Amino acid sequence: MKPVLIAQNRPIGWGGLLVIFFIVLVVLWFVIDHYSLLGMLSSYSNYPLYLEYAVLAIASCLLAILLYILIKNLQLMKMRLIVFSVKMSADENYYYVSAPSGMLASEFLKLYFSYLLQTKSSERYRKILNSYVPFLEIKRNNEQVKVMGTSTLVEAGLIDGDICQVVGKPKAVNV
Repeated sequence: MKPVLIAQNRPIGWGGLLVIFFIVLVVLWFVIDHYSLLGMLSSYSNYPLYLEYAVLAIASCLLAILLYILIKNLQLMKMRLIVFSVKMSADENYYYVSAPSGMLASEFLKLYFSYLLQTKSSERYRKILNSYVPFLEIKRNNEQVKVMGTSTLVEAGLIDGDICQVVGKPKAVNV
């Protein structure tokens, strides 16, 4: 199961792949046109010109995919992700997530709940947020360590494979 990335700055996506493809296509086209490579290749062979353009498009696609994978992996390595599980105490569901190690716990919870509000159980989580102030606890060796909202995930002692729990403190009721 692939973890859900909870981060403010997400790595390059499918739109980025499309942009990279067009940039590579234009650069290759310029290089081929500048050096008249298509004319030279067609003079040595009897291949139709549209086949050469198809090869140009396929080569651009392959180069774009390689660049996309390289850029995305570099961005993910730069984030220094921690992969862990989060258990919701309200419904006992587990979510497998990854987050940058330098992210504040309060920021993680904010982004985590914005992710949860996009799921099909969004109404349940909206009610929880209206009634409770969430905070994060690390469950380790049958004890629970409360994570302060002002500390980063790595400062709180979170490591790969940990199981965390989101618990809530009831909000004050104004009468």
